[in-house]
Amino acid sequence: MKDTSRLDKLSGLPEIKFPTPPNLPSLRKPNTPPSEILDTLDSHRKPKRMSMSQRKERYQGGPHGRIQMHGAHVRQEGKTVKLTNCRHTKIYKDSTEQEDNASFTFTFDNEDEAYSWLVSMAYGGATRD
Repeated sequence: MKDTSRLDKLSGLPEIKFPTPPNLPSLRKPNTPPSEILDTLDSHRKPKRMSMSQRKERYQGGPHGRIQMHGAHVRQEGKTVKLTNCRHTKIYKDSTEQEDNASFTFTFDNEDEAYSWLVSMAYGGATRD
């Protein structure tokens, strides 16, 4: 059997010539120190004004907030419990914030656990829908 694994052994193929690469400039390290290059680049950039709002700080191990159940509505839909029309108080180190008509959706592993939380929220003062 004839070995055809090499192209140079195949007869009848035209000879392929590749063009010579163009003359490229030589790449040399610039004589300018990198710090001067960075200073030049920085001088051409426009300074950006960054205005970040102060983020309110929370207690590390303390409460993050509370939900008032009185006047809220709670209903179960399968493994989820939806709490609507409640007052949510966010607690920070130096202040608190009130949010009226807040809504929350809680998702549980099974329907029994969701029902247990529904009953607990209703016992806490929420109206069952």
